[in-house]
Amino acid sequence: MRSPRTQDRPSLRLRDWIQRLEEAPNGPLRQPRAVPQPPTDNAEIADLRRRLAEAEDHKERLETSLRMLETAFETMSMGVTITDLDGKIVYANPADAEMHGFDVEELIGRRAAKVYAAVDTEGGEDLTAQGGVWARHRLDITKGGSTFPVRLISDRIVDRSERPMGTITLCEDLGERQRFKEALARRDGVLEALAVAAEKLLVDSSWEGVEEVLERLGRATGVDLIYILRVKETRPFQQLHPSNVIFAWGTPAGSAEIAFSEGLGIPDRQELFDGWRDRLQAGEILHGPVKDLTEEEQALLLPWGVGAYLVVPIFVHDELRGYLCLEDGDDGRRWSGTELEALRTASRTFGASIQRNDANQALAESEARYRDLLENASDLIQSVSPDGRFRFVNRSWKQTLGYSDAEIDRLRVWDVARGGREEEDSSVVQSILADDGRGRFEAVFVTKDGEEIPVEGNVNCRYEDGLPVATRGIFRDITERKVYDRMTQDFISTVSHELRTPLTSIIASLGLLESGRLNRPERIQELVSIALRNGNRLLQLINNLLDLQKLSAKKLVFRFDEVNVETFLREAVEGIRSFADSYDVKLRLEGASEELWFVADFDRLVQVLDNLLSNAIKFSPSGAPVLIQVQADEEWVTVSVRDRGPGIPEAFRSRLFERFSQLESSNSRRSGGSGLGLSIVQGLVQGMQGNIRLETEVGKGSVFHVALPRCRSGDAAPR
Repeated sequence: MRSPRTQDRPSLRLRDWIQRLEEAPNGPLRQPRAVPQPPTDNAEIADLRRRLAEAEDHKERLETSLRMLETAFETMSMGVTITDLDGKIVYANPADAEMHGFDVEELIGRRAAKVYAAVDTEGGEDLTAQGGVWARHRLDITKGGSTFPVRLISDRIVDRSERPMGTITLCEDLGERQRFKEALARRDGVLEALAVAAEKLLVDSSWEGVEEVLERLGRATGVDLIYILRVKETRPFQQLHPSNVIFAWGTPAGSAEIAFSEGLGIPDRQELFDGWRDRLQAGEILHGPVKDLTEEEQALLLPWGVGAYLVVPIFVHDELRGYLCLEDGDDGRRWSGTELEALRTASRTFGASIQRNDANQALAESEARYRDLLENASDLIQSVSPDGRFRFVNRSWKQTLGYSDAEIDRLRVWDVARGGREEEDSSVVQSILADDGRGRFEAVFVTKDGEEIPVEGNVNCRYEDGLPVATRGIFRDITERKVYDRMTQDFISTVSHELRTPLTSIIASLGLLESGRLNRPERIQELVSIALRNGNRLLQLINNLLDLQKLSAKKLVFRFDEVNVETFLREAVEGIRSFADSYDVKLRLEGASEELWFVADFDRLVQVLDNLLSNAIKFSPSGAPVLIQVQADEEWVTVSVRDRGPGIPEAFRSRLFERFSQLESSNSRRSGGSGLGLSIVQGLVQGMQGNIRLETEVGKGSVFHVALPRCRSGDAAPR
């Protein structure tokens, strides 16, 4: 193994060799000198001084040239050796000594051919003379015994008289040059793989091409195995793949064959990288032969056939997210600086891809949440381009208006939105585009079937580069609100009428009584009866309102007991018979039996039946019967109230049990009522664990069926 190069190691200087030649008694540089004669006159003295000055200047220039030559020899990367006429080394520069694994002092005085050549080359060298310079190729040997190819260029050193002084030889390590060429080729391959990585991982934003990138990197670096290993604790990195090894590529032979055989896998090496984490966290690239590692670390890699390793950390925002790992079976594998820098760039590319993947994933999750919010909103949401085409509508919009996606693509906004007020609508559109905050308005949407739906919404405009690109609207179906508003107005009108009529009668009766002008007792009794009857009417209205409020708040208390069906119905019929007689309506009970019992709140059940019978009586024609029928099965007893009135129109049936709903308006009704009765009836029946349903036919009458839980007397305790 070659010894490390040391810049400050002492070596034999070139001038030392030259000085030795000059000082030798018969040295080639020593010239016979004439005995100088002393100067005889001033002119000779002046000329002598001039020549001495020139000689001193020449000597200084020679010293400068010699220092430059020494520096060049000492620092050049090629080996330089000077041998004397006997072939012994008199000078070797540090590069030559390092190349052969020696210190400079170890070479001086030794025969070059014996030290350097892998075989004894004396007399057997292939010399190619080129004008006194000859070059040849041979195998040199290091101090440690390993051989390597070299290219030698030699030239003779002569003095001014052309007498030979020695030989100077330049030595180029062809193996090093080959290794450098291979390193450059590997670097170029890595850079080419990085170009693919940039396209696959950054431009396409997909990790589907990472296997191709790793294969290119693996082939470019000539390793047996290359893979990406995640950091265990990092959640986003885990999402790319369920195991520790995210992606891997390996040659058919080498450590990859062992790594992927028998399901052993690479994740076991996580322990190794965890031990190096501090160094990797600091951004250090770890590499080298496995034999230089500790025994514990060798035990983790040698069984897998790994001879050399390289680990590059992968960072995202200064957070260690994983490792780019390369492994090779050759324990003599070395990593050049160009390879290390290229692989560091590769790790940055992987880090940037992970960062982009995280950002895209977060964006996708955000968009999914936002789209889910829009899609599942109960409001009607739409986005419309400036030409009136729909860019987006949510699920509620499509379900409410009844259009399919294909049909929506062909629609314009004015095909479904009809305001009926062109000037006002135009003003609204202009205010939306001007973004002056006047984007809230009411409109009418028309469904695919032609049904008009009143909506209220808020619309604003989105701009890009100062130009409107879309309007965004959120609308709410206000059909129910319109109905509620109408019902509220009807209720106010009804309650006003219901309050005004009895109060007027009461006040008038009390006024006549107060005047004292009534002398007939029968007339006084009549006025008192009127006041009492209308007072009870007001009390009933107030009680209905209170019951409605308690039902809404679920605070109405029920007192359950066993009720005999026949006894209850006969009492109820007798209690309302006088009211039926006033309308000339006959009441008839069918199917009642003393054996039938149900569980109910007696007082609330009276309230239910009284309401149903009074409605049936009021809407039945004069002379027509109202039937109270009873049916029973194992679980239920059903009481039905059937009339022969006008029936209930289909359009009103869905609102029949709503509060304040009335079939007739308060101004045209022939019978009183607040519109609360059926709503209260439904609440009471459901509170007694029963159900109520309607059968009706226009022109033939209606039937209300009330079903309550059946029991046998004594079988069930009161609830």
